[in-house]
Amino acid sequence: MQRYQITVYPFTGRQLFFRIPSSWCEECDVTLRLVNRLADQAGDIEVSVKP
Repeated sequence: MQRYQITVYPFTGRQLFFRIPSSWCEECDVTLRLVNRLADQAGDIEVSVKP
């Protein structure tokens, strides 16, 4: 069985000329929890987080 991988890229930190504080990225945490929950239910999906 083939294993799939999903990569999540949070947008906090330095973005070209702007800096986005991590306190603004509450929805990143919600998205990551949702993706992890769906991956656990599917069983053959691996989730990685990259800056």
